[in-house]
This record gives sequence, C-alpha cells and structure tokens, in this order.
Amino acid sequence: MAFLNDIDYIRTIAFLADVLTVYSRFQKQLQSDEVTIIDISKHTDRVKRKLLSLKTLPLVGGWVQKLEDEIEDQDGQLSLCGFILSNNEQSRRRREHHKYVTDRRSTCAVQCEVVDSLVEFVTQRFAADERLTDVMQPFVKLSEDTVMTEVHPALCSDLDLQTLALEFEDLRDDANDISGLRKKTLQELIVTISESPNFVTLSEAFARLLAAKPHSADVERLISASNNLKSVGRSSMKLDTENMYLFIHYNLPPLAEWNPRPAVVYWMNQKSRRARQRTKGKEQLYFKGVFVEATATAGQKEDSDADAEPDSDNADHN
Repeated sequence: MAFLNDIDYIRTIAFLADVLTVYSRFQKQLQSDEVTIIDISKHTDRVKRKLLSLKTLPLVGGWVQKLEDEIEDQDGQLSLCGFILSNNEQSRRRREHHKYVTDRRSTCAVQCEVVDSLVEFVTQRFAADERLTDVMQPFVKLSEDTVMTEVHPALCSDLDLQTLALEFEDLRDDANDISGLRKKTLQELIVTISESPNFVTLSEAFARLLAAKPHSADVERLISASNNLKSVGRSSMKLDTENMYLFIHYNLPPLAEWNPRPAVVYWMNQKSRRARQRTKGKEQLYFKGVFVEATATAGQKEDSDADAEPDSDNADHN
C-alpha cells in the first residue's frame, strides 16, 4: 500500500476522477429526452474541448484543484492531511543496461495520453453519424443550404418528395417573415406547424427526426420497468395487460395530475343509466368515517338518543 503515499499516483487518481466527471456528464446529456440526433455534434465538440483543456487547466472545483489546495509543503517535504508523501525519482529497472528506460512515466505524459485516447474514442464513436448530422441540421434550421434529395432518402423515403419539398419551401418563406421561427427547438417547431393543414408531410418528417434517439436508454428503461412489473406474483399476467400497464407508465401523467371527469363523462354517455336513490346508503359501515354526511348523521343520532333517555326513565317511573 506504499503507492497510496506517492504524490504521482495521487495526482493521477485525482486527474482520472475529473476526466470521468466530465465524461459522465456527457453521457447523461446524451441520454436525456431533449437531445436529438442533430444535437450530437454540438455535445461531442463540447466534451472534446473540455477534455483537452484538462491538459493545461484543472477542472474548476475538481479533485485536482482540491488536492493541490490540501497539499502542504514544509521545507521541501509534501504532506496531505498529516501524512507524509513520497516523491521518488524515476528509478530504473537496471542501472547498467537500458539506462533510458524507467519503471515509471511522467504524470503529465500519462494525463496527456488519457485525454488523447478518450478524445479519439469519442471522435471515432460518433464519426458514423457526422454525415447524417450534416444533412439534417440545415433541414431543421430551415436553411437555404438544405439538399432535399439527400434528406428524403435518409429520413422519409416513403413520403412524397415533391410534397415535402413544396411544404419546406413554404415554411422557409414563412420563417423569413416570422421572427424567431428558426430559433425554435425541433419539438417547438413541430407543435407550431402541426396546427396547420399545409404542413402535414413536413410535420411527419420532423416528428420522425425527433423520435429517433441517439441512445438506447429508453429501451433499457422499458426493460427495467417490465422486470419490476412482472414479479413472481404476476407470473400469469397476459401480454396485453402488461403492454397496457407499460403504456400508462410512460405516456400518461401521474395520478395526482389526472382529471377523472372526462373518463366519467365518457362512461356515462356510453348508455343511458338509471339513477338510483339509496335511502339507507348513508347508514352503511363503509360510509361512516369517510363522508361528512355520515359523521354528521351519526352525531345527530347520538344527541337525539341522549335527549330521549331521561324521558323514557321518567315514563317508567311514573
């Protein structure tokens, strides 16, 4: 465990913690519902810039900065939280042979290699989507650089190309007159044009682009929800029932925000229903303690019984 007192190892561990913090934030951003395919290049360029900046500047509030603030230098001796840190020089394996080969490398060299390897991995990982992103970004921004003959086979080959091109040109002309239309997000743009009957084909193309996620987090969440739903006590649940539960789980609002009135009105309008007047309904056990009418009735009954008891006693005495 002597390596835990080595300043080079501690600095390398702190640097790796900062690198993983930046990369984990990048992963969470890609798995959010707001990110679409056209946003991949923006996030990848941003994370690569952050990683490359760690070579020269520590992460603000990160582990490297905290470590350097906690390290104390007392007469050339480094200490951390009262523990003396060792700073061994580059000891060679064999002093006579291989004079220029050492057991340990410089900390800065290790940090640069870690950053460069991770940046190269991100670049190669998302290189396959660069062409698709370059084609779709002008299309979403309603730019004149949009090449509709490239957008059509990549996104909506089953839709009519002529109709799609005409609707896109109309919307692009409207964007020149309406301020802020190009600044809308893809979801806001779909909501805006879906209200008009003149952009049916274009709305479907934009909706497909919005539904195409750059990750598989939705599928993994669906599998996790299905595993939690299909417990041992529900082993005989039918597939249609399970699908209905999962549909409600993902698409409907929470129960606290659900308004039952439309459902009740729909149920009542399905067929004519006869209203029944239950005269003794308030006297049932399940009614008491739940509704105010039952509590008030029970209290009034007790008062009336108490008032009637002396009269009955006087009647018996007489």
